[in-house]
Amino acid sequence: MWYIKGINLLEKIPVEELDNISRDAITITIDRYKYLRPKSETRNKIWVIKSGSLRLIKKIDVAKEIVLARLEQGELFGFYPHGGGHILKLLNSNTGALCYLFPQEIISSALKKIPPDSIKININMNGKDLEIIPDLTSMFYQSIVERTLNVLRIFAKHFGVKKSNGIVIQSREIINILSTAAMLSNTVVIPSLVAMRKSGMIELHEDRIIIKDESMLA
Repeated sequence: MWYIKGINLLEKIPVEELDNISRDAITITIDRYKYLRPKSETRNKIWVIKSGSLRLIKKIDVAKEIVLARLEQGELFGFYPHGGGHILKLLNSNTGALCYLFPQEIISSALKKIPPDSIKININMNGKDLEIIPDLTSMFYQSIVERTLNVLRIFAKHFGVKKSNGIVIQSREIINILSTAAMLSNTVVIPSLVAMRKSGMIELHEDRIIIKDESMLA
């Protein structure tokens, strides 16, 4: 169907599920440079960026804002108004954006019917292979930091090397590989890693991530 074209994950949903998804879809356009405060009726939806890009923003005051994430065309996200997901106040786009909003329960049901082999992610790091089959029904309700952290836990177990300064996960392509495994873009993952670095959880380098706080792996 035309509305899922170019959105890789939705294109994998079985055809018989698409009518249910499209029946209750809401379309929202965010004009270039405009801010949008999500209404309560849109807060139990899965957001899909059909075109353009979005910034998820938390306003501190009139002059200051924190960019929680930058999301690109084809990415999905969801949030709850009270914890358990993105705590965001505003959406903003420097390009303009077209978004589809789908009921969470319908998307969750459809995602469960995607054949696992069609979504498995093959990772190779320093000659070691790892196959990941993501849990689609939960990952889009997690915050971006949670999604990134979950992948770090997996990488620490399979690729991490215990050293005196922490658990080292090393690769020249560490950011790209981490983004692929989390099903996020680099522009989304990097701010999450920076936040972890500022909190003392990790050290962040161009070719490696060092996990300083091993309690985060529990």
